[in-house]
Amino acid sequence: MPGPPGVPERQVLRVRLFFVSAGLGSTAVGDAERLVGHPAFRGDLLAVARERIDVLVYAAVFLHEAYPRLNDLLRERAADGCAVRIAVGDADSENVQQRGQEEKFGHGIESRCRLALLHYRPLASVPGIELRTHGTTLYNSLYRADDQVLVNAHAWGVNAYGAPVWHLRRHESGGMFDTYADSFDAVWETAHPVEA
Repeated sequence: MPGPPGVPERQVLRVRLFFVSAGLGSTAVGDAERLVGHPAFRGDLLAVARERIDVLVYAAVFLHEAYPRLNDLLRERAADGCAVRIAVGDADSENVQQRGQEEKFGHGIESRCRLALLHYRPLASVPGIELRTHGTTLYNSLYRADDQVLVNAHAWGVNAYGAPVWHLRRHESGGMFDTYADSFDAVWETAHPVEA
């Protein structure tokens, strides 16, 4: 199935399902490995955010690898008044270490959490950007921009890059979008601020 113009074939999304229940306006976008090629995430999703950007991951180092200007973009959004919250996994937490064992990735996930923190640490002193580490069991990675969120639904024993991703849009209060937004807030409350 051909993808959008300008997206290499290896990044074409292979799953094009639409949720029709309750008019949720949600799309399954494939797996996280193909997230980079998704039109909503080629920088567009975060670039158009005006009020809020939330990122909840263990590592997601692919973001900085695919978008070398990511930190610049986040600084620009914060300078324009957009609140930016980033929560990365605490490499020393029991849950991160357990995830590595479950995914047969060993200490790799721990090192990727440390690498993600190295990427984001320069943002810790930027006004409007908050950076924290969390040790929660991460059921989903979340990438929120205002009233849209990409949900990387984790599956036991599968690395996050091989798990499904859904693109949700808020259409009404109390829907699927709010479930994930509330989940982010709950994790954020348990997370520890990172010093610059």
